[in-house]
Amino acid sequence: MSPEILYIEIKFRESFRPFASSILRENVQDYFDLDDDSPYMLLVADIFSDKRCNLPDDYKSILGLDKLNFVRSKIPAFTHVDYSARI
Repeated sequence: MSPEILYIEIKFRESFRPFASSILRENVQDYFDLDDDSPYMLLVADIFSDKRCNLPDDYKSILGLDKLNFVRSKIPAFTHVDYSARI
């Protein structure tokens, strides 16, 4: 299922408001640069570069909300535009 369908048809929310990731503590180090627990979604962590997707060459010329229509990582529903996620 594409993130657009998930956001619009199911969650009725904008794509710039991604889901908070929920992950088992023992798997955090596989996706995120984080060494601590975040039980209350207080921390934001970077997604490792090997989990990121490449953006098109003309990405910098794209304006406004159109930049939100690109898959940025292997976990797109959780990925912010700066390749971070709230854990």
